Order: sequence, then structure tokens, then C-alpha cells
Amino acid sequence: MPKKTLSEMTTRVPAVLRHEAIRSQDDTKKMIMIRRMVTDYCSIITKTVQDAIPKCIMLLMVNDISNNVQDQLLKKLYSDEMTETLLEEDPEIDAQRRRCRQMVTVLRKACEVLNTVNDKTI
Repeated sequence: MPKKTLSEMTTRVPAVLRHEAIRSQDDTKKMIMIRRMVTDYCSIITKTVQDAIPKCIMLLMVNDISNNVQDQLLKKLYSDEMTETLLEEDPEIDAQRRRCRQMVTVLRKACEVLNTVNDKTI
């Protein structure tokens, strides 16, 4: 801008604004300090957000994947083929149960024999 128009503009500005336009050294120091603090604050916030975003993404991905894996495993577990194999009894347990049933029948017969012997002796 030409100097003439610049000087004309400064004369037209009210005295209150002209006074505020002239800054003291103290005001300049405060302004520089505030600017640094705001810049530092913005850099801290930026770093915090940059650190938090990957963690949030990973958390959401891991939760989603774990839910999907759990659903798929439950579907496979409750499928007809798997249910049959899970409900099959161990052959050793089956044999042990049969032996126990035989023992119960033998003991009942022995108890009946003892009861008949007791009845005859009285």
C-alpha cells in the first residue's frame, strides 16, 4: 500500500485502538508465552489422539474378531456331528456301570438269601 494511504488510515483509527496497537515488551513476552503454551497443548493433544486411535482400532477389531470366533466355535460345537461325538460315553465308564449293576443284583440276591435264613432260624 502506498505510504500516503497507510498514514491516512492510521490517523482515522480512534486513539483507543491506536493505543492497543502499540504493544509493550511485557505484553509481547506474555503473548509469546501464551502462544508457546497453546502450541505445546496442541502438540500434547495431537500426540494423545495419535496414540489413542490405533489402540481403539485394535480394541474394536479384537472384540469383533473374538465375538465372531466365539460364535463360529459355538455353531461347530452344537452341530449334529459334534453333538453325537460329545454325547458318546466312554467305553470304560460303560463297562464299569455294567459291573456295578451286576454287583447290585448279586448283593440283592445275597440279601434275600440272608433274609430267608434269618426267617427259618427264628
